[in-house]
Amino acid sequence: MKVFNVIMVNGQEADVTSFYVNSRVIDPEAALRAAVQDFLDSGTEEATRVHKHTRFTWCDAMAWVPGRYFIDRGLTPLMGNESVDVVLDRDEPMIQS
Repeated sequence: MKVFNVIMVNGQEADVTSFYVNSRVIDPEAALRAAVQDFLDSGTEEATRVHKHTRFTWCDAMAWVPGRYFIDRGLTPLMGNESVDVVLDRDEPMIQS
């Protein structure tokens, strides 16, 4: 199973949301966009609230769209305890003298 990282960039800051990708998914980005659109078109109370109260950016989508919409499109959201982040200084010397 593949992992799909959604990297949302704003200036020098980035937010990352990760999903497991079902083997039937050919284009993870298209599946992601379709899942969000499914939510927006759902007519649910949450979707109606989003239409009225936000600009609805990608960061909003990651916070507001229930996981079932992603799962229905073959993308399973990773929970925080399923991945490990390592932050490295890209200029860190690797040879110690």
